[in-house]
Amino acid sequence: MKKEKFSSTLYYVASVLFFLSAIISFVSSKTYYLGGMWLALGATFLCLASTYKNNEEESEDEDNGENNGESNSNEVGKENENISK
Repeated sequence: MKKEKFSSTLYYVASVLFFLSAIISFVSSKTYYLGGMWLALGATFLCLASTYKNNEEESEDEDNGENNGESNSNEVGKENENISK
């Protein structure tokens, strides 16, 4: 689990660095396509970081035995039988 947390943190750091390089590129150069590329890379790494973080939280919930409010399929079947009667 620490490896996943570490990798999500690295993705966040990389996205911030890409965003900073995009800002520098937009401000200091006359060609904006390179800044757009850095901006797109920063957004991509931000999405990757949030995906890794969500996967980490889901794995922690499964390890703790929580099912996030989802009911058991047997209980749902019993409720449906009671409703139909």
